[in-house]
Amino acid sequence: MENPPISPDTPRFSTESFFSHERAVAVDIFDLPNGPCPTVVLLHGSDGLELRREAFESFAAFLARRGFAVFLVHYFDGTGVQIANRAIMLEKFTTWANTISDAVDFAGSRQGVAPSKVGLLGFSLGASLALSVAAAKPGIGAVVQYFGGMPPVTEAVLQSMPPTVIIHGAADLIVPVEEAYRLERLLKERSSVYEMRIFPDEGHFFGEEAAAEAALLTAAFFDKYL
Repeated sequence: MENPPISPDTPRFSTESFFSHERAVAVDIFDLPNGPCPTVVLLHGSDGLELRREAFESFAAFLARRGFAVFLVHYFDGTGVQIANRAIMLEKFTTWANTISDAVDFAGSRQGVAPSKVGLLGFSLGASLALSVAAAKPGIGAVVQYFGGMPPVTEAVLQSMPPTVIIHGAADLIVPVEEAYRLERLLKERSSVYEMRIFPDEGHFFGEEAAAEAALLTAAFFDKYL
């Protein structure tokens, strides 16, 4: 993921924390608008937050300027992980999903947000977690997932999904684009509302032009459903 085309202004945010599984989890809260406003919970991928922090902060600031309250969750804090390989992902996935569910509750309790209008935005591992949480937790209004996939354990019990956007690069060598088409088939089978955008020349990390288009698609989708 590269930075979307937004104002070069320094993103404004405050960092707070909530408790999940008796551990403090940090969350960056971006430009909380006045009055009840829709909320987006933003989830990083398996390489953690620090490696691509600038990109995530820029995306959060972009959405905040569109009128969303954005919560960038340091969900690895709940397990003491900084970077996750496949073995760690398998071991910690459920714990992270529970932490993200707690983060949604934390975000919904904040003054100035509309708790009934919460969206999840996830990248790679964060996308799979967003899908898993949205499948199980009432009150999620929309999901935008970048180059992730529905976890098999969630797929096996899936009843319904909120409106979902599938964004993927056809040249992705880390999470194959087949995961996007598999998710599309699953959403069709459940008669779920969804949109899909496959970028034919993009890999797991988008270039500037594709990232700009995807960011605008993301904001428009949240505008529509939140």
